[in-house]
Parts: sequence; structure tokens; C-alpha cells
Amino acid sequence: MKPRSSRAGTSERTRGKEPHGIRDDAGATGSVAALRAKLAALVKEKPADADDAMGSGRCGVVRDGSVTGRSSETAEWIATSRTMAGTSPAAGADGDAPVHPGIDSASGDARRGKPRRKRRPEATPEQRALGLLVRREHSRKELARKLVQRGVEPDQAETAVGRMQAEGWQDDARFAEALVRSRGFGGHGPIRIRAELAMHGLEPEVVAAALEAFEGDWTAIARGLVRRRHGQFARDDRVTQRKAAALLVRRGYSADQIRAATRFDPDDEGW
Repeated sequence: MKPRSSRAGTSERTRGKEPHGIRDDAGATGSVAALRAKLAALVKEKPADADDAMGSGRCGVVRDGSVTGRSSETAEWIATSRTMAGTSPAAGADGDAPVHPGIDSASGDARRGKPRRKRRPEATPEQRALGLLVRREHSRKELARKLVQRGVEPDQAETAVGRMQAEGWQDDARFAEALVRSRGFGGHGPIRIRAELAMHGLEPEVVAAALEAFEGDWTAIARGLVRRRHGQFARDDRVTQRKAAALLVRRGYSADQIRAATRFDPDDEGW
């Protein structure tokens, strides 16, 4: 068993040593008395605007320890006082936050050496309209309404839509054909599609031309819809026929198309 005097001897040897980490300007270890004298000299030599610089936040600090925003004398005094206090000139104990709460440090990107990201300029009404048109076709009325919803003035929205139409980016006829193709192959009938096109403020001739240009078979589409919903049913299954006919009516098919798809006559008595 080791004698306890060895530990006590070690403690005796460590006593009386000067504190670590306290250095003067020459970099040598100094005594506590020397440190106090140095700090007292700094207080006496403190520039007149040092307190104002530290408290008002007009003095900036960067990672390399340089101080900006005040005179060189004040900057040198602040950096020296922090060095004598044993803290980093640019950061606190965690290495990130500024030492003094009143000092407005640079932004996170600037402290990390990254350039500050520039704010993207606000899009013009024409750019907003073009961004909507590259996603899908829009009618003139729909495009103007969406621009107003995004904060564009109504007159500016109309001007932007007119420019898109003049340059060929917006076309009501092309929109009508695209909507008929999408709704038709999706299971909707011509009556419902015609009503939807009218809500977009399209001319009757534009609507008629779009429906005429549709390449699908309305009756075949209606039969496929009924088959997916109700399967195969007998000719005398009046209950299923009535349900299938009601489905096609809601989807906007004509009476002739309903009769051909369900073998049920909507004009019969009791319908």
C-alpha cells in the first residue's frame, strides 16, 4: 500500500505555481499581480468612446478578431481587453456567440466565410402568367383570375394575359381542345364538358369546334364506365339499368348515348 505522503507531496509541489493561460504581450506566463496591473492600466487608458461602442451595437466583430465600426484606438482596446480576460475576441465560450451581448456580429454565412445569399427579385405579372402556362393550358379568364389571386392588380393581369395571347403562349381554342380531351377520356359526357367550357367564358363556336375535334367515341366511353361500375347485367335487370343510366346522366351524357350504353330508355314512363 502506497504511502499517502506521495500525493501530499505532489500537492505541495503544485502549490504556489502561477496560473496557466495568463500571458502578457510578450507571450510569457505572468503573475496574478502583473495581470491586475495590466488590467488597471487598460481601464485608465480606455478611449472615451469604448463604452459607447461596446453597448450601442455599432461595433462589429468578425472571426479573425478584428473590430470594425469605431476608431482604431477603440478597436485595439477592445481586442486587448478580451485577450487579457482569456476569451476569444470573436466568440464566447461556445465559440459561436459574440462575447459581449451588445456587439452586433456578422451574419452566420459571413462568419463561416460564405457569401450572403441575394434575395430573388419579385416576379413580374408576365413571368407569373408564363409560369402558370408552362404547367398546363389556361383560358384567358382563368389565367387573369389566378394572377389577381396572386396579388397582381386587375389591369396589370389583363395586360399580362393579352401579351401571353399575342405571343402564342395562351390560346382559348387550344385550351378548349385540351379540356375536352382530358374530361372526355376521363368519363365525362359532352353535355357536362360544354357547360364547363362555358364557365370559362369561351365563345360558342370555340366550344363547338373543340367538341367536334374530339377523337373519342362517346358511346364506347359510356359503356366502359358502366361496365367498370356495375359489371355485366341482364337486359331485363331494370334496377341495375336505372342505376347505370343515372350515373351517365350525372356524368353529362345525352339520352341517345345512355340508351346505347345501358339498353335502358330514359324517356320511358316512370324514369
